[in-house]
Amino acid sequence: SVWQSLAGMVAGGQTIVCTDALVRDPDVLLAQLRAACATVLEVVPSYLGALLEGTGLAAGPWPELTVLLVTGEVVKPALIARWFQVAPTVPVVNAYGPTEASDDITHAWMDAPPTTASVPVGRPIRNLRVYVLDARQRLCPPGVPGEVCVSGPGVGRGYLHDAARTT
Repeated sequence: SVWQSLAGMVAGGQTIVCTDALVRDPDVLLAQLRAACATVLEVVPSYLGALLEGTGLAAGPWPELTVLLVTGEVVKPALIARWFQVAPTVPVVNAYGPTEASDDITHAWMDAPPTTASVPVGRPIRNLRVYVLDARQRLCPPGVPGEVCVSGPGVGRGYLHDAARTT
């Protein structure tokens, strides 16, 4: 959450942190984001679904919105397709990051709904490397399932007071 809190200020803008009460009413939240001329919206996919079900996005997003980031949960292609029906000119970034990393490790930029059965997690962000390894810690060929492993400065050094999970 550090970069989400500071990125707006570093870029010369502001970060809007919404109250629980505001989040419970998606249409009111969208009205406030429109009034604030927010340029980036970051939500979990389940909340994006709630935003798309309400009336607040019926006419599309506000003119200042430049990008939607979805993070924290697996996002389905159908949800991305619904977004592009409402906001065809506002790209989506699927931001992926496991618990062991300090934040996002990959970003997938989409200007249109994915045509695949799943939404891609994208490419590693700067200074990180991502590998898909099999049970013997060998690289998997493209398309072969495995475990996502990350290296670089964004990876935690271990689990606090949990030596069994720290390897």
